[in-house]
Amino acid sequence: MQTYLLHFQVYLDGEKEGVFLSHQQRSLYNVDRLTGKPWWDKESTTYGPFFDLLEANWRQIRNEGVALLTLEAPEGFADESEKLRDSGDWKQFEIFAQGRKNAAHCTKVINLHNL
Repeated sequence: MQTYLLHFQVYLDGEKEGVFLSHQQRSLYNVDRLTGKPWWDKESTTYGPFFDLLEANWRQIRNEGVALLTLEAPEGFADESEKLRDSGDWKQFEIFAQGRKNAAHCTKVINLHNL
């Protein structure tokens, strides 16, 4: 618990000094024009229509994701790659990573990709 409090204080200090957009939004890739806040609703973004598509198609997207769980890495989910995990099991299936599209993975999530 004490380690958490120490980390939290660093986040608060980083926000105060302008290193982080907020203590709750600590991106490694800050963009000056972005607003930092802990929760966004779709009306606060320019992506509302896209979020509506995601909501309307969530079952197909879920089914694609569940089907990927049977595949081994690198074809399916792989261990989280940026070493952000403290404990537990964190897997990811990268469609876009660091600004680059993973075309091979996109072919495995056709419903999501076609949105």
